[in-house]
Amino acid sequence: MSTSQNSSAGKKLTAIYVRQSRASTSDYSSCESQAAICFDFAKAHHWPVLDFYKDEGQSSESLDRPAFKKLAADIEAGEICRVIVYAIDRLSRRIVQLNQVFELFDKHNVELTVIKDPDYGTSAASRLASNIIAAASEFQLEMTRERMSEMRAALKAKGKRVAGRVPFGYTAAPITKMLTPHPDQAPIIRNIFKLASDGCRPSEIASTANLSKWKYHDGEVGRWTASRITKLLSNPTYAGLIRNGKETMTGEHQPIVSMKEFDTVRQNLKSRQTCKPKRNSPARTRNPFRCNLLGLLICASCNRPMSTSVSHRGPFRYNYYRCRSNAQGRPPCPGVNVSVYQLERYVCKRLGDVDDSSSAIPLEFRKRWKELDNMQQRRNLPDVICRIEFDYHGGSITIEMPDDPGSRLSPSTK
Repeated sequence: MSTSQNSSAGKKLTAIYVRQSRASTSDYSSCESQAAICFDFAKAHHWPVLDFYKDEGQSSESLDRPAFKKLAADIEAGEICRVIVYAIDRLSRRIVQLNQVFELFDKHNVELTVIKDPDYGTSAASRLASNIIAAASEFQLEMTRERMSEMRAALKAKGKRVAGRVPFGYTAAPITKMLTPHPDQAPIIRNIFKLASDGCRPSEIASTANLSKWKYHDGEVGRWTASRITKLLSNPTYAGLIRNGKETMTGEHQPIVSMKEFDTVRQNLKSRQTCKPKRNSPARTRNPFRCNLLGLLICASCNRPMSTSVSHRGPFRYNYYRCRSNAQGRPPCPGVNVSVYQLERYVCKRLGDVDDSSSAIPLEFRKRWKELDNMQQRRNLPDVICRIEFDYHGGSITIEMPDDPGSRLSPSTK
């Protein structure tokens, strides 16, 4: 919809604000209808319109809407003397928010015109009516939420699925949301659970799926990972259950795997889980060389994150960063590994090299970094580094840091 612009510089003009809660899929939306009515009203009163502000698909729950924020900025800039809305609830359904809007209008002497109530003004009676309307709208909104919550609880009590993303392996009916096994994806789920019940690890299943070119969502091939496999194997939907809060209950949909097989796989997954020591536990204290670059270290050969591994030699324990990822359907890079201690020691040394005139690291940061002891430096690595590329075969390391790494140092070490 076109807007009418005023050529007179410095003259205050009228603004039109429209809003609807849901984005429209049709060519003519509720916002367009509101704007047309408001434009006709402004034209009949010979009010030049600066612009119209449209928040489509924006809820009344918050004033943090793109178009409304722009409207508020133009009001504060003194460009607007009047705002036209189709109905008062287009501004907000909340009393507190509506009062904030009124305060903004009053502060900048902006007149509010409501199409559905042409006699609406800024008098005490109008303000009282607005609060009553907002209170009624807020009450209706809360009642709708309660009814929807009660309806969802009633449906779940009957084993019916309410909403949510359709799990891989199923299709959902458009209206009832009932799940039915997908003809192509359900056999893949059965194969995955069969492999898992036979003792295969999620990483091994992911490799099998990628080599077998099993299709994931939208027909994708080669996108299986160990984390995706683990997520599928942990989903009780495949055993005919639905989640109800933290509990599960029998659903109405057809299971893809038996409950016995699902329990077997769940036990296999649980048996492979390792307990993470608590922050102050002795196990953590005995291992001062934690892997501080985990998630930041990238293998330059394949551009995939490097994970960690542990080697035991008698009573000694050695930590390594290794390229062991099976992501994107590719095997890990053979032989790509480096000692955690040696790599982090080298990185710490480079960050504190004050004599390197060619370094891109700010000198002030390098000076502050060198004042830290070894333990403080290692603990600060995740905060001052964005990414590290490790080129095992080329023998090089590339460090990427934020624009102001010094601001990320722990307060106790500044």
